[in-house]
Amino acid sequence: MTYNLDDLPAGSGVRVTITVIPRVVGLVTNLAVLSSAFADPADGALTSRVVSGVVAEPPLTYTLSGTKLTLNGPPSRTTTSWKPRLD
Repeated sequence: MTYNLDDLPAGSGVRVTITVIPRVVGLVTNLAVLSSAFADPADGALTSRVVSGVVAEPPLTYTLSGTKLTLNGPPSRTTTSWKPRLD
């Protein structure tokens, strides 16, 4: 992925957020490299590397009580309940 920040005034900054949803469990390496057409006196400070662990998400569970079905997922998900409409 390449993102062009255009020209930034000296001493300024910009925040770039990239959201990734991993599809496998294990270690994921995030690497960011900045480059410029101009020399930078802080050479070597333009690379950042972070290794993050990805863990499995708890499974979706359900409870059926009469005609009421309740779905329960991990804390990052919403618990949903509904009753079927019987016509």
